[in-house]
Amino acid sequence: MKLKTAIIMTLTTLLATSCCPCRKGKTDATPLTGTTWKAMVLDLNGSNTVITDSSEGYTLVISEGRINGQGDCNSYFGSFSLENGKISVSGMGSTKAMCPDQEREDKFLQIIATANGYSIEGDRLMLLCDGRVTAIFKALK
Repeated sequence: MKLKTAIIMTLTTLLATSCCPCRKGKTDATPLTGTTWKAMVLDLNGSNTVITDSSEGYTLVISEGRINGQGDCNSYFGSFSLENGKISVSGMGSTKAMCPDQEREDKFLQIIATANGYSIEGDRLMLLCDGRVTAIFKALK
């Protein structure tokens, strides 16, 4: 089952980062900090969930030692540090409204809180936990 999950995550990452015709020729990476990132794919308990809703939710903003954004219906905040290509998130908190899909929002917040690495290709951000891609984001304009 783990092999199947690894294969699916790898294929999803490749699809999200390389197959779009609009990305051909893009070599400049979007900066990690000061960019608003919108979640596209989340690894939820070993299976990928594509975020297709056009709502304002599932965003990530990293700037000046702070991390914040919007889940499905709650905003969140915390601190972060970068060192040698690794990210460390601490002091996470959020508002506490009950969401229609509370399980997905809880997992999204867990993905943010446990991220310890990242990779940026063009306008795509991949959050990593112990070398495994746990979320793929797209930079918003």
